[in-house]
Amino acid sequence: MLRGTSDDQVINYTNLYTFYTIWFFGFVTGCRALATPFVGLTEVSPINLMAALHDKGEEKTRPVWIMDSLYLHMQYHSKYVEQLNLFYSKDKPCWFVAAGRAPAEFTKHHIEAFVQRYLAGFPANISRRYMMNALWDSGCPPELVRAWAGHATAGNAFWASGATAHYGEIASELRRYIEPILNYLGFVPMAGKELNRAK
Repeated sequence: MLRGTSDDQVINYTNLYTFYTIWFFGFVTGCRALATPFVGLTEVSPINLMAALHDKGEEKTRPVWIMDSLYLHMQYHSKYVEQLNLFYSKDKPCWFVAAGRAPAEFTKHHIEAFVQRYLAGFPANISRRYMMNALWDSGCPPELVRAWAGHATAGNAFWASGATAHYGEIASELRRYIEPILNYLGFVPMAGKELNRAK
């Protein structure tokens, strides 16, 4: 627990925890490095762990498959955000914290800054690029990699009307390939720490 923490400690911890959450989500879903590259917990179906992601604008919605480990982490993250009493909404589910614990809306520039801090010289969407290559290298079927990335061609979209593959089959297949990669990278669900303002 971070009892008696200063604002600077809270801000630093919160922003690192938020970045971990964003990256975890990005590695699982292939989300592009755009403003709010995340979906809120309420947007994920607890039945099939699917969500609709707007990573190219409202007109470019695609399904994403959430792994069990990410779903648990998203539950932890949601509880952490609630304890901070940040202003958040369904449309903007992820925030950084600025001076005085004021909420700062997440932007692509936050991703770029953190990536440059830890992986200097790499692009902001390194998670998407890395995972696409890792999926290819692990033998994941090409049509599945394209569906994961939101690149399914016309008539090949598994979720379209008349599609032959069931979303449950897609999720099951993706888990076979994604979970080992996540384990290799060290992504695990982490509960946010309990925070108290210094007196």
